[in-house]
Amino acid sequence: PGNRSPALMPDNRRDRMGRRDHGWYGITHARSRRGRSSRCDTILAMTRNLTPKQRLDAALAPLGRRLSGVHPDVISVAAAVVGCASGVAYAWAGSGSWLYLVGGVLVIVSGLLDGLDGVVARLSGRTSRWGDFLDHFLDRVVEIAILIGLAVSPGATTTFGLVVALVVVLNSYLGTQIHASFEARSYEGLGKAQFVVFLLIASVVLRLQPDIAVDMAGISASGVDIAFAVIGVGSLLAIAQRLAFARRLSRRS
Repeated sequence: PGNRSPALMPDNRRDRMGRRDHGWYGITHARSRRGRSSRCDTILAMTRNLTPKQRLDAALAPLGRRLSGVHPDVISVAAAVVGCASGVAYAWAGSGSWLYLVGGVLVIVSGLLDGLDGVVARLSGRTSRWGDFLDHFLDRVVEIAILIGLAVSPGATTTFGLVVALVVVLNSYLGTQIHASFEARSYEGLGKAQFVVFLLIASVVLRLQPDIAVDMAGISASGVDIAFAVIGVGSLLAIAQRLAFARRLSRRS
């Protein structure tokens, strides 16, 4: 998620603008606090303690400052529209179709916009509980649109794809519920970043190797089915990790 809540910053600290040593905001402002000779060392020291999500926020910060006049909700909706468009591209894609590549590119653009809305919200002082709620809701809409698009695409086993889509949404729900119940973010297992990167790779493979298939026990699995199997297994593992994480949190409280 874009993490637009005013209570939880990317480094899990409660400073509204992230002005602490290891936050992404501090990295993007290292130039103003340090001399040229120590700037690189300062940035490297900071990035060692950052998660991939925080590094993405740091990379998007310059663009976020340029777009500070745009309301974050507009960016959230744009991310959702682009993400749903990727699902449409997948649904219309035939064997080896270039629409697989279009879908993969749209997934990446949607993911970047989804990260950008939170960056713009924090830099412009527009963080809100509504923004955080809207971001999470639209994330689920995009997930469903993409997976249904793949499930109804030619060569896919639709029933299997829909079951995997349900598992993915359940995994996402667990992350949101952990936040609601324990006020903690869970990035255990398969998250949106891994999901987006895998979809891009799968899109390229489906475009370049349209006839890829696996036969096991008399059952033939197409390239799309293989992609769904990987996503499904990753989501099930993430569900187990998040349940264990929630259990640990409950014991601390």
